[in-house]
Amino acid sequence: MSDPWPDVVAHFMASGPIGLITVEASGRIAHANEVACEILGQDLNGLDVFELIHPDDVERVAAANQAQASGSLARRGRGSVWRMVRPDGESVEILAHTSLATVDGVGYGQIGFLPAPPRLAVLKSLEDVAAARPLATTLATMIEGIASEENGVAINWVDPDGQVHVFGNVAPVLAGVDPSGHRDLDPRTPWAEAASNEKVARAESLDELPSDIAEAARAQGYEACCVSPVLDPATGKSLLYVNWVRHHTHLDYVQKTFADVLQDVVQVALDRAEDARQLRHAAHHDQLTGLANRAGVLRGSHRGAR
Repeated sequence: MSDPWPDVVAHFMASGPIGLITVEASGRIAHANEVACEILGQDLNGLDVFELIHPDDVERVAAANQAQASGSLARRGRGSVWRMVRPDGESVEILAHTSLATVDGVGYGQIGFLPAPPRLAVLKSLEDVAAARPLATTLATMIEGIASEENGVAINWVDPDGQVHVFGNVAPVLAGVDPSGHRDLDPRTPWAEAASNEKVARAESLDELPSDIAEAARAQGYEACCVSPVLDPATGKSLLYVNWVRHHTHLDYVQKTFADVLQDVVQVALDRAEDARQLRHAAHHDQLTGLANRAGVLRGSHRGAR
């Protein structure tokens, strides 16, 4: 009886969730599976792999490959993160594992990869925080670096004036906003549960949701949702990070990714925004009476004259 496992593995590598590229010594891609081509937005077969790597990452990737070839890297490491360039000029961050293979005496490089956690979005957001840009700018920067056609994400934030702000690539009804523009407090929704309990809430089936939300999610191809709260010290209300997925089995991954990569950055942004607000208030108000001081009065007069 023949061994079936090579065929099973070959099928998984061809059509499974992992992008796989096999590269000749010259850098030419000898074979790329469908997932790799889909992630990078084009047929990769025959292209030069180094022309697909973001120019700022080429040297680092080459150094990692040399270390891999010399055996100085652990075979079962966590992989490395770098950027690949799509035909539209946009870059996509990947978590890649590289290896070497020899077939009939010829050496090939292999790259297995997945879209990486949104670390570039984190760095850009931290730049906004360091530059003391408005909190809304920081949140918009973060979402811009995370959102894609493959995922539905939104940040639902209530500012100190009570206004709801939504950043993301999903309709307001899928971001926890009701038709009047307020935060949706329907207890059947995961965002209401997350805001109330200050704990992660999930809807693992559309059947758990109100019909209008379920219909909107179904129309966009989403199957389940995870909502992670982060307490805003300025209001005592939680900022809500809403993540829709196309299969309920992805919920653990998106929940862990937010907790591991994004949550601390969101909390820092909220804390720094509140620190800045308090400093501005202290600069323009008497500490004993709470009334506007001379600087505050002049500032108010200046605003009125504008």
